[in-house]
Amino acid sequence: MRLAALAIAGTLLTCCSAGTGSGAATSSSPSGGAGSAPTTAPPTYPGVKVPITAVLVQDGGLKLTTQTLGGGCRRLSLQAQESATDVRLTLTVTRPSGICPPYVTLVEVSTTLHAPLGTRQLVDASTGRPITSRSG
Repeated sequence: MRLAALAIAGTLLTCCSAGTGSGAATSSSPSGGAGSAPTTAPPTYPGVKVPITAVLVQDGGLKLTTQTLGGGCRRLSLQAQESATDVRLTLTVTRPSGICPPYVTLVEVSTTLHAPLGTRQLVDASTGRPITSRSG
């Protein structure tokens, strides 16, 4: 029974640590000898855009942080598209295919701007709605 639990835990860790990018990636073993085959990382599910309702502005307006549900094998990214009048934020969630631990937790995701936010408006790029901000 204990051995079975260890085998399942090892499988979960292996599935969740494989592949952080999109699509399949190949690599060969360092030895490169006969019998070594290329390995393929599991593909990732397409990214899902998550609405953003609030952002914490820090470091003189350069760092933006939001909270969302994460956990398991989820990969979270917060991207900013800056203009003179607004900053459009996109929060994307992706995960590799395969088995992932079934837990969810509240996590912080941040991005750094090229120029301080100043008087520019924050906009959720996936919904077009304004984002509430507070300084921290």
